[in-house]
Amino acid sequence: MGMVSAVLVGLGRVRVTLLYAAILAVVAEVLVHLGPQVQDMVVRRLSTNLHNLGQGHLGTLIGSAFVNESQYVYLWLPGLVAVLALGELLWHSRRLVVAFAVGHIGATLLVAAGIAGALAAGLVSASIVDAADVGMSYGAVGVLGTFTAAIPGRWRAA
Repeated sequence: MGMVSAVLVGLGRVRVTLLYAAILAVVAEVLVHLGPQVQDMVVRRLSTNLHNLGQGHLGTLIGSAFVNESQYVYLWLPGLVAVLALGELLWHSRRLVVAFAVGHIGATLLVAAGIAGALAAGLVSASIVDAADVGMSYGAVGVLGTFTAAIPGRWRAA
């Protein structure tokens, strides 16, 4: 019983990570079950592309973090869980959510601004306005970036 309770206590310390991973897995399974047409529609509606953001669909800034184009969610999900769990163990649940949200929303808006600038300058095709942009990568990288604060100061430059 001691080992089981230790595992449960450990899992309780990464509850946000486990909840998010479960939501990603369920959404991926539902979309695969519903078929490629529904998946394409959901990705289009929740994409943080210039078209959706330009139309004022700001809900995509949140919703896009729960949808992925890839049907291979189980290949990258363990890595995501490892990064988020480490972040949650280091910074606790609330700070993990903040780091993920700032990374996800901040990077999305920076990329959108860069694409808009490149579009205005004629550096990219207008077709990029409708390009699909969903997933958790910006948020995960935001959490990964917070790990630099956990590195001792003398090692950070390296």
